[in-house]
Amino acid sequence: MAHKTSNPSCSIKKENFPINKIPFQQFLSKSTLFRFFKFGSNCNGHADHPFSGATCDLKRKVMKVDQNESQWYGILMSQLFESGYSFLQSKFDKKKSTCSDEYMTALKTLIKFFEEKEIHEKNIQNALEKMKSTENKESVLVMALAEHLLGKLSPGQQYVVDSRIKEKGNNCTERINNKCHCGCDTEISFGATGIGNVDVWHGFVDIMMTSANHEPESTASVYLALNDDGPSRNKKMKTSDKNEEDNDNSLSDCIKESCLNKVQDKATAETVVFSLAYQITNPGSARFIPHIIICPNEFYIVMYEPVHDVLVWSSEFPLISQPDFKLQGVSIIALWMVLHYKLFCNRVEELFNDVSEIKADFLNQLDVENLDIYKNKLNIGVQSFGSAPHINLVHSLREVDFVFPKLKLRK
Repeated sequence: MAHKTSNPSCSIKKENFPINKIPFQQFLSKSTLFRFFKFGSNCNGHADHPFSGATCDLKRKVMKVDQNESQWYGILMSQLFESGYSFLQSKFDKKKSTCSDEYMTALKTLIKFFEEKEIHEKNIQNALEKMKSTENKESVLVMALAEHLLGKLSPGQQYVVDSRIKEKGNNCTERINNKCHCGCDTEISFGATGIGNVDVWHGFVDIMMTSANHEPESTASVYLALNDDGPSRNKKMKTSDKNEEDNDNSLSDCIKESCLNKVQDKATAETVVFSLAYQITNPGSARFIPHIIICPNEFYIVMYEPVHDVLVWSSEFPLISQPDFKLQGVSIIALWMVLHYKLFCNRVEELFNDVSEIKADFLNQLDVENLDIYKNKLNIGVQSFGSAPHINLVHSLREVDFVFPKLKLRK
């Protein structure tokens, strides 16, 4: 095959580009918050815990302004993904520019999803209806979100679902076959999704998105519910001084944060381990790597950059509106952009002059032996870590107060 020596034009003929079907303007006019976190002294990442037993003791990175005021460190998605926002802005403005084939392929993936959006909505809705009459509800949801959402938006449009998902019903008598339960009868791609090392944090993620070359690129964990009452845009929230404040509706995606005690630790451990394992096989790649926490109502993005040891958690992204059961277009674009992080997410050194201010302090807590494991001995695609019993998480809600932070960015 001939080598391409020049980049193609990014301009697309209007009749071939249904821009009116994609809410670019709404997405570009809003920006979700990502907050920086550090690990506390009670983190147990040095021991041989499965993800379900991980303790991270997360604390928000804080900057002392003066004796009476502090600010939380954070960054908006439009800053963290500045490359992606600039690319979409040029498309929305219909500016003619040049870009690589990868950008065009990514854009076409998004366009195709919106062209078929009603089909995807119907398939996911069918899966949710199926969940009402099955014992193994989580497995049905995992397969539907992998096949009809994450897999469709990811760069390689490929995924692997944890092969153990068929057994997640524990004592269920119902058998889960290899086909999606929404009624489409698509064969689900099952495989080994174990990551880590048995001597430190380790375990299995529900879904692993892969490249066209079948290389793992990002991960996701699925839960039946993260909020009891679903997304709420106008709900009062408790801030750090325990006073109630109204939500800032100018940032409509920066919604009330409500995470689960155990899910927050579990998801953070999954994110860190996969990112460090990815770094072992891709040593020249210093970038944020995402993990998606998702349920039918909403999702969160956790990202870890293993070279500079930086951890960020997003605010809540609403996914499905009720009662019309429509996938939220703005959140779909955000999810697509995150999955294409290699193209659209800026690197730490491109964003900050002083990276030391935002370090998560995970690697600093490890002794020499454990640091060597995290740096050199983590694996991806593990079939089994032993005969540890499956643990069902108890989903207990915890309010995480929200303060809009300020962080000096590189000019």
